[in-house]
Amino acid sequence: MRATVASVSSRNGLYVGRAWIGRQGWWWAAGLAAVVLVAVTAPAAASEPDPGVTSLKSLFQTAASPKATEECSGGLVYDDGSFENGYSPGNGGGFVMRFDPSSYPAEFDQICLCFTQMLDLDTSLDFDLVVYQADGTGGGPGTVLLESSRSAIGIPEYGSDNPDMVFYEYDMSHLGITVSEPVYVGVNGWDSGGFIFLCADENGPGGQAAYVQEGSASTWEELPSVELPDYQALGIRVDFAGGGPPPEVPEISVVVPAASRGAGAQGSVWSTNLYILNSASQQADITVYWLERDEANPDPVGRDFTVGSDSTLVLDDVILNSFGMQSAGGAFAIASNRAIVVNSAIVNTSGGTEFGQGFEGIPIASAVEAGETTHVVGLKDNSDYRTNVYLVDVSGSGSVVDVALLDEFGSDEATRRYTLGAYEPVLDPVSELGGPSFDDGSLRLSVVSGAVVGGASRINSDSGDPLTLSYWRPAGSGGPPPGECGGDGSYVGFFDFTYEGGLRIDVAGDALTYVEGSVIVFSPEDGGSNCANVFGFGGALDPAVEIAGDGSFETEFAFEYTDWGTLTFVLEGTLDGDTLSGTATVTADPTLPADCSGELNQVPFYAGHTNLVLPAQGLAQAPQVMSPLGRLR
Repeated sequence: MRATVASVSSRNGLYVGRAWIGRQGWWWAAGLAAVVLVAVTAPAAASEPDPGVTSLKSLFQTAASPKATEECSGGLVYDDGSFENGYSPGNGGGFVMRFDPSSYPAEFDQICLCFTQMLDLDTSLDFDLVVYQADGTGGGPGTVLLESSRSAIGIPEYGSDNPDMVFYEYDMSHLGITVSEPVYVGVNGWDSGGFIFLCADENGPGGQAAYVQEGSASTWEELPSVELPDYQALGIRVDFAGGGPPPEVPEISVVVPAASRGAGAQGSVWSTNLYILNSASQQADITVYWLERDEANPDPVGRDFTVGSDSTLVLDDVILNSFGMQSAGGAFAIASNRAIVVNSAIVNTSGGTEFGQGFEGIPIASAVEAGETTHVVGLKDNSDYRTNVYLVDVSGSGSVVDVALLDEFGSDEATRRYTLGAYEPVLDPVSELGGPSFDDGSLRLSVVSGAVVGGASRINSDSGDPLTLSYWRPAGSGGPPPGECGGDGSYVGFFDFTYEGGLRIDVAGDALTYVEGSVIVFSPEDGGSNCANVFGFGGALDPAVEIAGDGSFETEFAFEYTDWGTLTFVLEGTLDGDTLSGTATVTADPTLPADCSGELNQVPFYAGHTNLVLPAQGLAQAPQVMSPLGRLR
């Protein structure tokens, strides 16, 4: 795509690029290597000439590579420290360049921009400092994260004898902008007569993705362009807060999205009780994390517990008794090596009468993810009721979510974008969305990036009685994400129907503990017409067979059979959510029976989670040929 970058001046002065000087002035034809001045006569009512590229290299016959000052040099830098050119996008336009932080979440601390100017005609620049998510067309700039009016004053002059390019620092630490994916950073709304330039590196290793918005155009076009073929990096740098490796993110499986202790609105007094049931047949190791409201929790405080099979961990007034806080608001995140069921009760004890509301533990797999939308119904905000909106990032690296208030006819009454840090919970009155009071309304939650759990809490203003309003989740949601174990229990299934036979595999934690199956074994070369038999195999696995992090496993059984010698059964498969699949390979040693020829078969198998643990049959102690089939028809 061809980008026509221009510098445009509204005064009776200088156009740079294909430009003119003065009312009766000079035509300045800007080439890439030299400047040629040609005398012309300007027409009395001339239209603006076709804009071209504005680059410093085209205006000076110098090969100097001025060294920029070292601001932001310790941050994310894509230039090589010297700039061979400068670009101007034209009045109202801008430039942005892609930044890929080394770790997430990444919080902006400082942005540095390198400017220069020519002829001392303009020494100050007003512009918008901008940050975009890299979610636009083709991975370009898309969703706006920041538009902030800024200025650069006293920009030094670039001259053929004394090149001068300087970085300007812009503090971002107070804005709390945290990102969890690549972004584009730069300037827009460029307010200059065409004499100020953004520094450009044209001989470094960069090749960093960048875009230009020409003048008042509304679209971004990619660099390098026909006019700027030597582009490598722009004079834009970013310091991100912190440094070093990111904190280890806990493997959280369930979130309780709201919890509180202390005085609430209209005289209410709240405390929270937490209940965690271990539904597995083995002991569970559980960690409960506290997520402080309105702040990122990349390394949350946790408390460890051990819970027996089918037992319930009861944590009364958990915020005080387990975390030592007299007053706090936030959420809980729970990690466990076993399947668990979680619920909570937030209790209002004001007035001598106890009542409250429940917040169920929501599996991470039920979160609303990037590109998905859900709804919450039953909101009220008037003289009789108030409603709070709650959101929690469950991606562990931050989320962006758009929240819209809808009236009962589906019209948008108000919208607000929330940018959440790692495991950050928020709880805001619905009135903060900016809409009017209403008798009946709904929320629409649209996740732009990350993953979010959300909903609302409606409270009767007279009694203080609350009601939890959960977001809609499709039937069947809440299972484990792909690649994670579907939980303890027996997985029951079959070998490919061509061969028949059944299969059972028991899982406890992240390991296989028992395998039992029957499969037809024959030589594929004769189609089983001479040597097909059904064999049983399997038994308890001691030690248990570990399931790898990607869900894969392999186990082997060897049994001795009359007339067949030793048959070895190797099962290789993958546990993916609630589904188990793979291949069984059978080999014979030392030889096959005389009526068999070639290799034995490989058999696909499939099994599903039952939420049961079936009794062991002890098949490993009595291997046998279960039934001879003879000739297959």
